[in-house]
Amino acid sequence: GGGRWGGGEGRWKGGGGAVVAAGHRARGWGAEDTAEAGGRRLRDETGDVDILVNNAARGERKDWLTVGIDEWRAIMELNLEAPFALMPLFVPSRITKGWGRVVNISSIYGLITGDPSLFGSWGNDLASYVASKHGLIGLTKHMAVMLGDKGITVNAIAPGYIDTDMVAAVPPNVLEKIVARIPVGRLGKAHEIARAVLFLVADAGGFLTGLAQALNCRRHLYWGVAPTDFLRADFLACLRA
Repeated sequence: GGGRWGGGEGRWKGGGGAVVAAGHRARGWGAEDTAEAGGRRLRDETGDVDILVNNAARGERKDWLTVGIDEWRAIMELNLEAPFALMPLFVPSRITKGWGRVVNISSIYGLITGDPSLFGSWGNDLASYVASKHGLIGLTKHMAVMLGDKGITVNAIAPGYIDTDMVAAVPPNVLEKIVARIPVGRLGKAHEIARAVLFLVADAGGFLTGLAQALNCRRHLYWGVAPTDFLRADFLACLRA
């Protein structure tokens, strides 16, 4: 999707159709909508929600010297401003009821930076994407402190490379290098991320908040770093179907 939720109509129709086919409701927003406007419409149509998962994102691989401010803002609007805009719309009712869950889908690049040795000359600069995903983890930790005593947990998941449309756009020779650094030798699957989300939003996850969980099957080991966040809830690191 684009900075105003545009550009991903084809993906929305496929994903939205699958949700409806499973017996649930689905709602898409057009390019004219900001996150706040779309969120208000959704709230008016559906009422209160118990669980908010902020999953939409986009990125640009361009030399940081050539990234215009409008491109920067578009990425920030979707990746960081949208989660911030949606929380005030849905969280207050959860405060009243004393129970709620927020899960922000960040990225492994919210915990580390890009690795030029992987990407070579193929758009190795992820400055705007990295900044937005680091910001989302910072927002997650702050809101966890603000809402923890109100029965609301706020956590982030930082996936590695997952078998999605976005990763499918990576050149084959680059993707081969990426997969070679993943201990299990494959990309992650979307349902594996979904299972981690299900755990965090369940009652069993009620004692976890402010978590920034890397879900990359320990790919970070190849960077020679081990931030504290990587060591939390280690059993979530390689969930399988």
